[in-house]
Amino acid sequence: GALQDRRRAVIMGTRSFGKGSVQTILPVSDTRAVKLTTALYYTPDGRSIQAEGIVPDIVVERAEVKSVESERRTKEADLQGSLSGGDPVDAQSESESLTELRNSDNQLYEALTLLRGINLLTPEAAPIAENEIELESEEEESFIVLHTRRGSERVRELMGELPPDQAQILAKVYMEGKSHSEAAAELDLPLGTVKSRVRLAIQKLQALMEA
Repeated sequence: GALQDRRRAVIMGTRSFGKGSVQTILPVSDTRAVKLTTALYYTPDGRSIQAEGIVPDIVVERAEVKSVESERRTKEADLQGSLSGGDPVDAQSESESLTELRNSDNQLYEALTLLRGINLLTPEAAPIAENEIELESEEEESFIVLHTRRGSERVRELMGELPPDQAQILAKVYMEGKSHSEAAAELDLPLGTVKSRVRLAIQKLQALMEA
């Protein structure tokens, strides 16, 4: 919701579950308790997700995708007497890993396809804007995958086991959608310190999730 409100990401997939409330359990005896709703979650723009969920910008339903095998098509180069177009260009086929991803998780595959399209339209020499989240290591990419597959509630729970300084920076970068530079300025820390603590926090989270 925060990424969507701040226009920091394109949300793809299906509408989320819609859990946007906080319950507090108050014991009244050894065998009984009262569960009260004590708070609601809101996005930065004031949207309540309770029973509504997050509606994605691009809806991608879970589906089983299979390639359609087709016979080789006749091309201009196959015709007798056709003119040469210069040096032949090798046909690019999908890698085995991408094919496996498409067959196993079509939603993640579509998200990757969108990122590849955006990358094609981005000038090669264009600098990275400071307000963009910079994925500078494999650990940070792994965190996004874990966050997607394990769920934000599980990630928040495990973040409670991190050292306070690491948890604070990780929350700034991934929960609030701030860039490393913005987090460094807000916390009055050197940029290198922020990046280092982010990497250490992600490594610790991975270890906790695999335990």
